[in-house]
Amino acid sequence: MPNQWKVFSFLAAALLCFSLKPSVCASGAQEFSKADFQTFQNTLLNRFTESVQNPSLPAPPPRLIGFFLDDWFLNPKAEVKDLLLKSLEKMSVRKNIDSADRETSVEQSAFLLSLYAQAAVAFDDKHWREEAGAQEAALAKRLEGSNGAQAYDSSLAPAAGALAASALLRAGSFLDKPEWVSAGLAILDSIGDFPRKRTENSSAPPARTFRDSSLLAACCLDAYEITGREKYLDGALREADDCAQKFGAFPDEKTASAKPGLEDRAGFAVTLLRSAFADPSGKNRKLGLQAAAFVLKDSAAGGNLALEAERARVFRWAALYPVKMAVIGRIEGKDTVALRQAACRLPASFRVVEPLDPAVAAQKARLDELGYPATEEAQVFLCTEKACSPPVSDPNELKKTFLMMAR
Repeated sequence: MPNQWKVFSFLAAALLCFSLKPSVCASGAQEFSKADFQTFQNTLLNRFTESVQNPSLPAPPPRLIGFFLDDWFLNPKAEVKDLLLKSLEKMSVRKNIDSADRETSVEQSAFLLSLYAQAAVAFDDKHWREEAGAQEAALAKRLEGSNGAQAYDSSLAPAAGALAASALLRAGSFLDKPEWVSAGLAILDSIGDFPRKRTENSSAPPARTFRDSSLLAACCLDAYEITGREKYLDGALREADDCAQKFGAFPDEKTASAKPGLEDRAGFAVTLLRSAFADPSGKNRKLGLQAAAFVLKDSAAGGNLALEAERARVFRWAALYPVKMAVIGRIEGKDTVALRQAACRLPASFRVVEPLDPAVAAQKARLDELGYPATEEAQVFLCTEKACSPPVSDPNELKKTFLMMAR
């Protein structure tokens, strides 16, 4: 073991950041108050409680349930679990999907697939695993085209395809269903313009709406975290660039007719903040925080709990520092894949997974920039704005270390 690596191991074991470059540990959340976020979340929790306990009110929307499912993972309070289980049982959206148009049906099935898979992992409950399976089957049926099940139908908007692909990727990762992950990648590959690099301007980008580009960028980030394939990261950054160039991150930068809705701008803000780890210029972080500020000032939510949940999601990403998990090792190596899969099963709202393969030029460059050791042994370093963990090489230990760092 080289002396330099011995020093690094000692410092990591002591949970210090001095062996890493300042960019790894510098906080980017100074612009937003953690206390203000906590107040916002507590207010939202009170409204969530009321919507569950008051039968005269509409059932809590899936987005709101998903937000508190992620939070429960870190703070497993019995009263919140009771609210979550009651609200999951109370949902009637799934029963009404067949009455909606096809595109809306695809999106609703995608949301519910993600939600039930999330619940299955959070509660380790076979019932929600079965519900996720039912939604996957429903989604496959709605995506069925001339090329067979789960073949992307080009008549659907790219946004619907991206939502379906993300749902399959996340649910497949959560529940260890590689066939779902493969289906999600196939859909994404069929709608992503992957031959065009982020830095290439020779060909015009496809005609997409703000929503299309924003959701495709988010889906590409999901695919990158799960597979480690650089083309998906490049696709995410490219779609985010296209989105910002065509529409801007702010509601009044372009014409009113092109102004995206609060939900779509919230999703774009989160995507920019998620992708900031791979943008050494700092542009995405800065733009994401500016977009987040506009979303949080926007009064368009008007008491709508689904939109308030989106605002809360943006607030959390802007005010709290996610656990950054650098998964080092050969992308296709068995041990590396196991660690990456374990990392991707953790709540997406609190972590960023960065695959770093020393054999991939772009990832080796980021590895060197961040100061992690270029070792062939598969391992994960978990960092917050204040500290880094010792290297973790056992997938079964990753959750425990993550909870220690995230709380």
